[in-house]
Amino acid sequence: MVWVITTALCLAAVTVTFVSLPPSSPSGGRSLLAAEDADWGGDEEGWGQDEQWGSDNGDDDWGQWDDQQPIKQGSIDQAKPADKGYELLNREMLHAKMEKDVSNASEILSLPAAVTEQLLRHHKWNPQRALDAWLLTREAALKPAGIVREQQPLVPLEDGMDDNTFECPMCYDDKPQKEFGHAKCGHQICHGCWRDHCQDKVKGKDCVKLTCAHGHCNCRVAREQLREYLTPENKERYERFILDDYAETLPLVSCPTPDCQIACLPREKGMVKEVLCSGVPGACGKHFCTGCPNAGHRPAPCEVAAAWHAKFGSEAENVKYIMANTKRCPKCRCPIEKNQGCNHMTCKSCRHEFCWLCKGDWKSHGTATGGFYKCNIYQANQKAGKKTAEEEASANAKNDL
Repeated sequence: MVWVITTALCLAAVTVTFVSLPPSSPSGGRSLLAAEDADWGGDEEGWGQDEQWGSDNGDDDWGQWDDQQPIKQGSIDQAKPADKGYELLNREMLHAKMEKDVSNASEILSLPAAVTEQLLRHHKWNPQRALDAWLLTREAALKPAGIVREQQPLVPLEDGMDDNTFECPMCYDDKPQKEFGHAKCGHQICHGCWRDHCQDKVKGKDCVKLTCAHGHCNCRVAREQLREYLTPENKERYERFILDDYAETLPLVSCPTPDCQIACLPREKGMVKEVLCSGVPGACGKHFCTGCPNAGHRPAPCEVAAAWHAKFGSEAENVKYIMANTKRCPKCRCPIEKNQGCNHMTCKSCRHEFCWLCKGDWKSHGTATGGFYKCNIYQANQKAGKKTAEEEASANAKNDL
């Protein structure tokens, strides 16, 4: 008699067959379950201490998989990050991706790489928008971006007090001609003023859109020219700002582990929630969530995990202060503190513009909704007794403090 039991474990179906045999004969017959069937064998057939799976020696990780060992057909497939719907990038890989985007756009637009990069940056690294602007207006598309393709005639300088000297229009010092530099706009400024201008602007991220130091000239300064006036430390800082300017336009989620500089680029927004930071140089090997700036918390949703950390985490008091004194960006959920100014807010993380009071998109606001310092939508909700969950949580946090 044969009984067949089929059990589904995860994705694999395991079929166990029990065979009922006649009682063992007096001649020394034995039960099938007690025998060592030659078809199954011992460890030689791979079911015992298999080297690939590791021995059962108490190791929680089920043996160490050799990364250099090729995956054979029929074994468990270790899917690559690309197969999981996301891509992990370190800063070197992100820089290579930026250079590739510039190269591809340069080939399509038939423009030099330096000009293409400035045009892409003006259009927030949107290749389609840059292409449309170039095809519609050609050279006119470069002017709003401050791009001057051809070298313009040099603007004459005032003669200095001494022979063969000229007056710098910025510092008014008299210097020989060789001590003056210029961008493609043709405005001549002494190297000392150029150096001060570049060193001062590189303190902030707006240096990636640096323009000529002469008056109200809108001509963008090329990367190569700007680097000539920077110290080695500021050169590195400048390149970091350039990469950050590109990264801000991508839906990147940085690994929250301290000192880990790996970022996750989802193939499709909202498709991936938890990521294992591994497989690229510099990865920390830990899980993190792409839906919130926390470590992995599966299977709990982001809202539940955030509430748990706020109530029981080691930074609970700090979280309460943040909840009481900040509001989260409606788009990226980054906490924002407002200490002055109007209700028109711009998130520095994702550049989303919204109303501070009602949290609505600023595109739907204007004089009809109360202008910059009032919000009729918010006032109507207050009169009706409507409060958002964030407002209630803020009020509770203020009471706790």
